[in-house]
Amino acid sequence: QQQQQQQQQQQDQAHKEQKQRKEKKQKQKQSNKQKQVSSADQVSSAEHADDSPVASGTNWKRPEMPIWAPPKLCAGDARPTPAGEPAKYPGLNFCPPLQVEYFRVHMQRFSPPVPDDFWMLDAAAIMAIITTKVFPSLFLVNLGAAPIAAGEDELRKKITGDHCSVMWPMGYSGLNFDPKFGGSGRDHLKGWPRAKIDGHAWSPDQFPAKLHEHLVPTDLDILKVDVDSFDCVFLNNTLAAGFKPKLIIIELSSWFPPPLKFMLRFEGTSGPDSPMLTGCSLQMAVDILKVYGYTLLQYTMEDGWFVQDQFADLFGELERDPYELYRAGNPNLFLGFDIMRQYMDIRVLCNLHTQPQKMLEEMTGRIASWIGMQSSEFVKHSIYTLTV
Repeated sequence: QQQQQQQQQQQDQAHKEQKQRKEKKQKQKQSNKQKQVSSADQVSSAEHADDSPVASGTNWKRPEMPIWAPPKLCAGDARPTPAGEPAKYPGLNFCPPLQVEYFRVHMQRFSPPVPDDFWMLDAAAIMAIITTKVFPSLFLVNLGAAPIAAGEDELRKKITGDHCSVMWPMGYSGLNFDPKFGGSGRDHLKGWPRAKIDGHAWSPDQFPAKLHEHLVPTDLDILKVDVDSFDCVFLNNTLAAGFKPKLIIIELSSWFPPPLKFMLRFEGTSGPDSPMLTGCSLQMAVDILKVYGYTLLQYTMEDGWFVQDQFADLFGELERDPYELYRAGNPNLFLGFDIMRQYMDIRVLCNLHTQPQKMLEEMTGRIASWIGMQSSEFVKHSIYTLTV
């Protein structure tokens, strides 16, 4: 009987140790899983800042990260731009001045020299400012996400990436679309499990449905579009489907200065003819987005940055004329492709910006010359809008 009791005790002890090992393993697994989550999980537990909006039904609290601190508008004479004069660079409206270096690095590389006061706002600063008024969704969509240019990290140090790179360490989730993903193209997203990747080449007509399939919130914070083809068609279709991003960043065809309105259309056999007949112009994007309630905030060499109208006043007194913003953000008339300079002189177009019809005639002639020198089938079948 004693032997049976001892055997039973040994069995009980073995079962107990087995259970403890199993529980320990589960705890370790859970601990490892928690270590992998992004800083988005830290957002809800961070201290609430005084300048964060307060509303019921949400647990978002501004994280105690320097990059999340909203820059402050200059008071009185502290503003470097004279009173009553709009600032051509948004960073100049804030004290101390917000100095985002990666824009300058990009311009110095591709279109030097860089103006001394060329201080633009990055996506991090814009969202930090917007979230003084509304809560964020902490979700972004990056259409055209393969890294080919400069980006920045949460310390605003230059890295390989794009305008969205800084948002992942700030706690964002999102979708990155690009058929060019592969190999090293994914490196800049490694370590961010909330940065999902879709490598399919969806058409503008398919894209909104894919956003719904991925359960993208309609009130997403950021939409970035950079596809070198039907950019404005993707943009319009996304907004028409009910998505309302707080910030929109879109690459635009810099060789069509305002007030020229150009857009490659997704119709029939139309396809992008790089570099001339592709993308869309700044003025076309301004006109499309005006209908949906967006204001042009800045133009960074070839990218238009738009915020919802309700947020425009948060950024101080800024230039609103598309042509003036185009010239301020593209001071050296960057064309995107060096080969373009063989076919056109962008300065001639800019000099005609106060004479829209003559500007249109000049550009129509340039396109005709381009088409006449090309043998590409894309040129023959491209369907586009060009007007003023």
